[in-house]
Amino acid sequence: MDEARGDTPLTYFEFGTAAARDIMVRERPDLAVLEVGLGGRLDAVNAVDPDVAVVTSVALDHQDWLGDTIDDIAREKAGICRADRPAVLGEVEHGAVLRRHVEATGARPSCIGEHFDAGGEGATWRFSRSGRVLTDLPGQALPGAALRRNAACALEAYALLEGGELPEAPPLRQAFATLALPGRLQAAREDPPWLLDVAHNPAAAAVLAEQLRDSAIPGTTWAVMAALADKDVEGIVEALRPVVDRWLLAGANTARGLDPRDLDARVRARSVEETRRFDDVASACAWADRHAAAADRVVVLGSFHAVGPSLDYLEAARPAPGGDPR
Repeated sequence: MDEARGDTPLTYFEFGTAAARDIMVRERPDLAVLEVGLGGRLDAVNAVDPDVAVVTSVALDHQDWLGDTIDDIAREKAGICRADRPAVLGEVEHGAVLRRHVEATGARPSCIGEHFDAGGEGATWRFSRSGRVLTDLPGQALPGAALRRNAACALEAYALLEGGELPEAPPLRQAFATLALPGRLQAAREDPPWLLDVAHNPAAAAVLAEQLRDSAIPGTTWAVMAALADKDVEGIVEALRPVVDRWLLAGANTARGLDPRDLDARVRARSVEETRRFDDVASACAWADRHAAAADRVVVLGSFHAVGPSLDYLEAARPAPGGDPR
């Protein structure tokens, strides 16, 4: 890639995207799934014309690059769609705004709640489209309505690529039964339970808060949080404040990380009093590990730079067989 680019400057993400594309061309996979890095219209991934585009949701984030309104961000996300090709839309609250921008590209929108849908609560869920319903799909890895809507978007994209056909139910159930989503409502330990989520904007925090409400516990909910300086910390805290009792605030090990003192001030600005500061995520996790009772739970959130170090901590703290977990 370095030889091929010549004098053309590339960002780290552009370099990696071009290299991945080169590998795909040479390896010729049956299907390539490309995730947009930021926004859509101007993202490096958008150099590829997709057979089907998927937009799961729209929320305020990366406003410095994408704009300050939902309308602005919906327009940028719609930029991954192509004329006369299908576009799967999983946004509910701002669905009409997103659909308007998608239709302006000439793409054919397929919208959740109209062309396909997800339903059900508890351990199983269902997917429906065009009169066909797949029931009893395992939902252990998909707690909450938002993740099940995302899964429904994936199934709708599959159907659109396959002329309306869906996978057979047995292998599909097996796929969902073994599905793992690291860092997305990830149950990482029991007694007390640890839940890891990379939620780093208010919309994602609201999904996390919904899950915490739906799985209420008798004890204390401890939040280990690290965040980047450009994130809406106040909005994240506002969404989680009703379901979090104590906040353990840590520095993120990156140049973009928010200093724990500044993080503490911004969290306390939302009428939160139970906080404690730590230099790094591992120290905050160790504190939670020592002080959380069996009836409590620990939630790690705010950034990939929070969840990643917490996974390292939990792996290092894993007890030997028969040993004390703490």
